[in-house]
Amino acid sequence: MNISQNNRERVIAAIISALAVALALFAVVGQGSVSRQSIRSSFRNAPRLNQSICDKSCHASAVAYSDAMLRRAQRLHDRLTHAGDYTPPLASLARALQERKELLERSMTVSVLDRDNTKTPQTWELTLAQHPDILHFEASWNDVRFVPSSLSIERLLEHGGFAGSDTVMAPTLSFANSNTKHARLEESAAATAGYAYGKDAASDIADAIESGKTHIVVMADYSDAYIRVKDETGVHELTLLSSGRSNFEKSPDNREANIHKALSDHIHNTVVRPGQKFSFNATLDGPVTLDKGWKEALGLFGGGAAMTPGGGICQAATTVYRAALFAGLPIIERKSHSLYVSYYEKYGVGIDATIFPGIQDLVFLNDTDEYIVIQAYAEGQDAIVNIFGSDDKREVVLEGPYFSSTKGRPKSLYALGTKDIGWLQTVRYSDDSTRVVPLISRYAKSIPWSLHKTYTAGAISNVPVPPENNLTLHSTTSL
Repeated sequence: MNISQNNRERVIAAIISALAVALALFAVVGQGSVSRQSIRSSFRNAPRLNQSICDKSCHASAVAYSDAMLRRAQRLHDRLTHAGDYTPPLASLARALQERKELLERSMTVSVLDRDNTKTPQTWELTLAQHPDILHFEASWNDVRFVPSSLSIERLLEHGGFAGSDTVMAPTLSFANSNTKHARLEESAAATAGYAYGKDAASDIADAIESGKTHIVVMADYSDAYIRVKDETGVHELTLLSSGRSNFEKSPDNREANIHKALSDHIHNTVVRPGQKFSFNATLDGPVTLDKGWKEALGLFGGGAAMTPGGGICQAATTVYRAALFAGLPIIERKSHSLYVSYYEKYGVGIDATIFPGIQDLVFLNDTDEYIVIQAYAEGQDAIVNIFGSDDKREVVLEGPYFSSTKGRPKSLYALGTKDIGWLQTVRYSDDSTRVVPLISRYAKSIPWSLHKTYTAGAISNVPVPPENNLTLHSTTSL
């Protein structure tokens, strides 16, 4: 169908609609008394007059469309009639549906520029076929069409509905329970850094779609990850303090299932109040049994291994421990595994934590003046834990790893043996006071000698590690 044919149909439809309305008004006026109700009724009937007039005159235009398109047009026509809305001619509806079909075959490249110019420009593809709901039906006496809705686009941008748009996700959450041992916020997706697009960007994208552009540049504000916590005192805005990461690649299915369950069902959105201690075991909400949905997988016990419900939970504990270290939170209780485990080598060799309810726990203190919220999830084969709170400007540096063969290691790590891996944590507070803590993982058997050759000690700061960045340093993979 060419443009001139579309224009002719629009003109014909407009003339017919105007005639139909005029005839309806003439009929009402001819009755002698005119009321608002009678005029409103006449306008409702006008589309039916319009359609009856157009049934013959528009038939020649309608035959240009496929049978399937005409059937769709008829169904749309019937729905509009049933709803009492203005019902355009069948040919006009078919034309609008055909134009919609052609729109859905298009895609557009969106380039995003940070207003503060702190981020590298990025691009993403908007494919209309993946988002047909942004095209809204509009009908008037002189036109019928599907148009992109800037409001629908704005909502999709706000909620990360477009793949690759890198939208900032900053939920406002309320407490899901008042459990003093394990308080959690209501369920939500993880907070992420990204772009806040706003109404102007949505309007620009809608205009670009309507004008047929294949590329558009929009401005947006880049924001770091943050969340809001709502309680009886108001809303608390918490920023990202630290990230912990571990890798569970090649884990058996049951072990992987336990890791996902621990992260999403027990750790995610845990709240630690100011001055309160976090207990990993408290997040498990009771015994770890098959009846509670845990799977049987390999666990470590006193230098040996055996199948046990919940095998793999320690992967979550290790990831929480790494995040707590980088947040500079005082570790009250922690123990390394009885055996060196290769699962915990990536992102922090020798920085691991084992737990077993009733015997061994991972405990840290929230020594800040604000809530701490722990968000946990899996991304591919990585477990990720983010800690949100109030930034009191403490700085954290981890130095390591150190082995028994490392020359010039700190005095507090002189005693390292062949079964040990050591790190040194330094926390510097805003008043320039410091806290230095040696971190030693001592295993029941000697660690692989290859680790001595692979890793060279280096320093790692508490800058939150982006998900896509492994941040290697001196052949040492950081947290």
